[in-house]
Amino acid sequence: MQLSGVLQISVPPARVVSALEEPDVLRALFPGEASVQQTSDGNYNFTLKKSLGFLELRQGGTIRLERVGEGVSLVVRAAHRIGGAADLSVLIGLAGRDAGTAIAYDGTMEATGLAGRLLRDRAAQVRPYIVKVFDRMKAQIEAAPKG
Repeated sequence: MQLSGVLQISVPPARVVSALEEPDVLRALFPGEASVQQTSDGNYNFTLKKSLGFLELRQGGTIRLERVGEGVSLVVRAAHRIGGAADLSVLIGLAGRDAGTAIAYDGTMEATGLAGRLLRDRAAQVRPYIVKVFDRMKAQIEAAPKG
């Protein structure tokens, strides 16, 4: 599935990049309860937790951030024995505009197994969800401390 969009944020590009490297900002990628821990420069592990009555489900994965030119490459990978695997690979371009930054994202989301079937069957619902993900990240970046 192809994903792309543009949003305007009220902070300069350098602050966007440094905020994207913060686990609290990366946590905005995920709905509900999630933890993100940095393992090394540009590498993170994440765990999602979802409770369904008496059943608690956990999903883990990795995040890789890499500076590319005037932007950032973001790769999120998750795999589960039953649910299948999902990969999100996005190039995030940053351009200074007025008192802020234009963020343009372009990439793909691919999945296999049950996750792949759900992605194919619900593609129309996934696109607006991705827009909400970037809106949550925008709010986290704008709220991040300067420094």
